[in-house]
Amino acid sequence: DERQMARVEAIIHSMTQAERREPTIINGSRRKRIADGSGTTTTQVNQLLSQFKQMQAIIDSMTPAERKNPDVLNGSRKRRITMGSGTQIQDLNRLLKQHKQMSKMMKKMKGGGMQKMMRGMGGMLPGGGSGGVPPMGGGGGLPPGFGS
Repeated sequence: DERQMARVEAIIHSMTQAERREPTIINGSRRKRIADGSGTTTTQVNQLLSQFKQMQAIIDSMTPAERKNPDVLNGSRKRRITMGSGTQIQDLNRLLKQHKQMSKMMKKMKGGGMQKMMRGMGGMLPGGGSGGVPPMGGGGGLPPGFGS
């Protein structure tokens, strides 16, 4: 759901780099400030942090080769990873699905997908066009009234 992703993104942006690496260092008052800064509740921040912790445990239980190419994961590897991370196979499968979705989205962005998406959103802006904003690359030259 897009609203949930926006909330997660806001929470992540409110965290420092060290807190993203090691979410357990975040104390109660810091969790409240993150919640306030991201427009979410402390409960939502706590849920996200526990999900981070679980994801980190799963990833830490993978070999470097498995991290680099998750497609090599078969049933016995998944069982070993979940046993090592104290999670269930459904949790691992959910993480793998999220990873696939994210990599698909990144590939779309890389192939000019962001520009296409922005052009597609142009119809959503007031006035139905680009809102008077010139296209990327602009018309070039000096503004009217300058130069010859």
